[in-house]
Amino acid sequence: LRPTRENDSIEELLKNERTDIASRYLFAALVYKNFQRFTESTLLLERAHEYSPTNTQVLEALVEQTLRDQSLEKAYTYSTQLIQINNRNPSYHFGAGAIAEKLKRPKEATLHYRQVIELAPRDPKAYRHLVNLLLSSRESLNEAETLAQTWSELESGPV
Repeated sequence: LRPTRENDSIEELLKNERTDIASRYLFAALVYKNFQRFTESTLLLERAHEYSPTNTQVLEALVEQTLRDQSLEKAYTYSTQLIQINNRNPSYHFGAGAIAEKLKRPKEATLHYRQVIELAPRDPKAYRHLVNLLLSSRESLNEAETLAQTWSELESGPV
């Protein structure tokens, strides 16, 4: 490793090297996944995550893989890490909400679905999930009714 430009610092070079290594592990993990060797794929993804903990491609693959393995706690942890990196991405919040639902954590799921609605108010999926959570908890029935109306309008489209 040596700087290629005057302004390159050793820290920047090391960061880039770590990112390159993480990308190689990610590529290898995807190859193993294609051959349905999920255990090896997961190990390689975890290694990539060690090298580049803010790499969203690695985290997205880890969420998918841990969900496939039924490791819901891990999947939720990775989902919340994605949100920490980019809290303006509605699909990250939706994924975390869906996992929180599976983990029987309705309050956390509700918070994530509310965030999806704030970020993507025309997407009906989060409305559906939030309405169902509110109805099953028997709390905020008036809010559930209002959200259900919006959900219905979004599903049916313009008249």
